[in-house]
Amino acid sequence: MDKEQLDLLVKPLIEIYDEIELEIIANILNKLSNYTSVAGSMEWYLEKLNDLGVLDKDTLAILKEHKNEIEQIIKKLPTNTINNIDDFDRLVNYHKQGLLETNPLNIFNSVAMNNLMNNAAKDVKDIMKLIDSKVLEGTDEAYKKILNKAYVETASGVYSYQESIRNALKEFAKEGIRTVHYDNGRTLSIEAVVRRDVTTRVNKLVGDVTLENCKKLGTNLVYVDQHEGARVRTPYMKNDYEAHAEWQGKVYMIKDSNEKHDNFFEKTGYGEMLGLKGINCYHNFWPHFEWESIPERIDEEENTKKRKLLDKQRAYERKIRQLKREKEIYKQIDKEEYKRTSNKLKNVNSEYNKFLDDNNLRRDYSREYVTNINNEKTFDENLIPDFMKKPEERLKGKEAYDYVVDSINNKKTKEIIKKAKIKYGSHVNCYIPFLNQIHLKNDANIYSHYHELAHFLERKKKLYQEKKFMDVFKKKFEKYTINDYELVDSKSTGKYYRLKDCSKFVSKYQTRLYYEKNSFIKNKPNYKYIKEYFSEGMKYYYKDRELLKKIDKELYNYLKEILDE
Repeated sequence: MDKEQLDLLVKPLIEIYDEIELEIIANILNKLSNYTSVAGSMEWYLEKLNDLGVLDKDTLAILKEHKNEIEQIIKKLPTNTINNIDDFDRLVNYHKQGLLETNPLNIFNSVAMNNLMNNAAKDVKDIMKLIDSKVLEGTDEAYKKILNKAYVETASGVYSYQESIRNALKEFAKEGIRTVHYDNGRTLSIEAVVRRDVTTRVNKLVGDVTLENCKKLGTNLVYVDQHEGARVRTPYMKNDYEAHAEWQGKVYMIKDSNEKHDNFFEKTGYGEMLGLKGINCYHNFWPHFEWESIPERIDEEENTKKRKLLDKQRAYERKIRQLKREKEIYKQIDKEEYKRTSNKLKNVNSEYNKFLDDNNLRRDYSREYVTNINNEKTFDENLIPDFMKKPEERLKGKEAYDYVVDSINNKKTKEIIKKAKIKYGSHVNCYIPFLNQIHLKNDANIYSHYHELAHFLERKKKLYQEKKFMDVFKKKFEKYTINDYELVDSKSTGKYYRLKDCSKFVSKYQTRLYYEKNSFIKNKPNYKYIKEYFSEGMKYYYKDRELLKKIDKELYNYLKEILDE
């Protein structure tokens, strides 16, 4: 199945959620235009905050209105996916020629195949439920952001109410409703999350079907196809399989490996988020037989050039979607801005068409789609669907805690961990030192538990007074000065410093230096305020041990000693 076929399968869902988003935006505009108190006053602010409950009900009603339509699409999705697998005819021909004993038709009608399709449908349904909850949260956040901006600017006299609301809505028009928030400040729109997660699950179904075919047809080999523009290696990649250009166009062994063929799972990262058939991957693979020939591999230099062009094309598509959304909102609130945005969109379209012509690329209108706002038809860490998680990663709350405690093999450390006081039901995950308490969300996963329990362990063991740990810690940070850090002003957590280059750490968060008057002493970071090094290290000891070992062997060895020996 090629990229165009995948996009067509997911397109109906994207269009529905695009409609949902703009209906929600229209509802917000309507609520802001109706008020009984003085606009911009404290009374107005409280009145509008009280509308949040009504807004939630309205959003749920909009989502519910589309529920049946979405469920019908999901129901047909696995069958439509199977019907589009493009190497089926090839296998049937091999059977007719006597090259294969097993008839591929029998495989597609098997119990195993039905189970794969049923599991895929269930996963997609779960994905949509998760996205719906994030739509609700994103709507509330966007609404409160507009209210806060309008109230502060109006109360301080910086702008009139009308000017402030207009400015806030302009920002809203550019961003839309955001559903995923990353530590680096990047966010994802509703459309981007639906496209990413549903496409990934559909794509994985294609891969699972192919592996089932291999098993039934009696081959241990697969051929992974190739295309220009595949991902090339960058300094920020943590796993070799993330460089898709390096493993495409080759034959692999499903089980084991030999001098001729590498192992399929190890080389391609099949089943991993950033590997083959993971997020934004459109590679295919199919059963291979020793007597088959394979195409000549694509030149990697040409692939790199194509990749840069495709990245630029995606940027144009995002810009066009943003301008279309702005245009729809300005149509309701600002006619002059509407005209300016329309002209800007026209210019970007002309520029984009020239870019496509110059580079012999085809326009993909499905990636630019934004519905009309007046349409009468009434949409740590990352948002990761359950199907992409290991079984233990799906545990939440007390079940996650029990798993974490059982996973710690060092008896002394386990006894310390058991003494931690944990309160569930918080709106954030955090450790509060002066209360000596851990506060966690009800749905906190195992990695949130590892991280916050590490803070508790760090305090109980007095690690910053322990020579062995401080030797590891100082060796890691002694070379850094104030020039190596950047100041981040986060709306959710306030100001903090982090290293500009985080490639020697398991995460950016691990480099965080908390913002205080004496965060730096004589241009060197004050170790007292580097509070996430150990906690993130312990989290990754269980989340991605090989990565931790590769990036920070000293910390890995220390953690192994206190957790496993």
